[in-house]
Amino acid sequence: MADQIAALPETSRVSTMRDLAEDDPDRYQPQLVNALVSLSLRLRELCYLDESLQAADEAVDLAEELAEERPGSYRETYALCLRNLAAMLCAIGRPDDALAVATESVEIYRLRNRDDPVARAGGLAGALNNQGLALAELGRLEDAFATLRESLELYRAARALDRLRHLEDYLRTLHNWQHVLGQLGSRTEAAEAAQRALNLCVRHTDGPGLTWLAQSLEALRLRRAELHRDPRGHEADAERARDERLDGTPAAEQLPYARAQSTNARNLRNLGRPEDAAAAGLDAVEHWREIDAAQSGGYRPELASTLTELAAALDDLERPTEALEVAQEALEMWRSLAGRQRARHTGHLGAALVLVSELMYVADREEEGWLAIEEAVELLRPLGAKEPVSYEVDLGRALYSYAIRAAARELAEQSLAAVEEAVAIRRPLAQRYPSIYAAPLARALRVMADRLEELDLADDATEAREEAEALAAS
Repeated sequence: MADQIAALPETSRVSTMRDLAEDDPDRYQPQLVNALVSLSLRLRELCYLDESLQAADEAVDLAEELAEERPGSYRETYALCLRNLAAMLCAIGRPDDALAVATESVEIYRLRNRDDPVARAGGLAGALNNQGLALAELGRLEDAFATLRESLELYRAARALDRLRHLEDYLRTLHNWQHVLGQLGSRTEAAEAAQRALNLCVRHTDGPGLTWLAQSLEALRLRRAELHRDPRGHEADAERARDERLDGTPAAEQLPYARAQSTNARNLRNLGRPEDAAAAGLDAVEHWREIDAAQSGGYRPELASTLTELAAALDDLERPTEALEVAQEALEMWRSLAGRQRARHTGHLGAALVLVSELMYVADREEEGWLAIEEAVELLRPLGAKEPVSYEVDLGRALYSYAIRAAARELAEQSLAAVEEAVAIRRPLAQRYPSIYAAPLARALRVMADRLEELDLADDATEAREEAEALAAS
């Protein structure tokens, strides 16, 4: 980790500016502040959160000195540093501290009172986004709603003049907005906001849209699933009441940190750092167990989700025995939850069965693995038919896994039928979102080609294999 951070160009620039600032602080301290902010942002992207927080803290201290000496020149630089620090504090599960810092930055930007919409979006809108995020983490959803709405209005005013300015910040705020709408139970509005974010990502895949594409797709699936099963938002009301029951207890203080660590574990795995993901996942699981116990099982979905993510990270680390043990624990939780709330948790149960099946096969427990993947397909197929946007990805993965296992059992026709269904799901996804789904489609096409050859359908097999090779080359 230290070597990776040291190799960053942002680290090198900080070192250079630090040396220069020691000799000539009046000239180079402002540049050191900017370099520290850039380093903090880069480290946050790479999920080195402790190091990012350290750089953000130092930038705030130095900028505060500059602002005290020359407020006319550096007050806004100080606000920028506060804004960055607030975002970092949210990312590590400290929303109380984040709110205080974000509020100070908002107050500074408001005093600047700029008429230029683009400049206001670059400062005040970003500070409001961080303030809204902290408010949401603290359960103050109505305040978060109003704050994020103001941030979006500022970004929209700026983008009316220049469509490409502040696009990534606008996407970030829109993502937070749809999440808060979902927490408030405003199902239709949340789904519309998620769709708007996805549409922007698709139109700008040559820039920030690509960065936010996978996250926007996942958000839309979640929002559409909520709208389909709970259009009036009763589940959201129940979750808010559940969180309120924790007020004043030690578990309430753990809640933001547990949520942050669950998110960090997922991000670390997506960045290809399974060892760090597993460590964050284990930490999150420990906190979720305590919170869940304090509410007599009230946070079992969050615990089961984090266990599932931990099992996947352990599998990435080639620790299949541990991964299977964790995945089975999550599976039993999802089975119990689906028994009580079938509409809400059957999709989670199906996805958990796919993971457990794959791990069963690694452990040479083929019969148990086969039963698990059969059940997964049986559960996910009707969900995929009713609400494809929310469940087609999990169904495609289940069908692909089923096809491989059926082939191993010499069930060539069943295997072919399943993989053809998986290809039919993945092909339109790959056309719309090639950066995410072209590779999974190519894998399914290769399996389909193998089955077609076994069934003496050589021309069809050649066509499937050529399509797979074309996808791999693109």
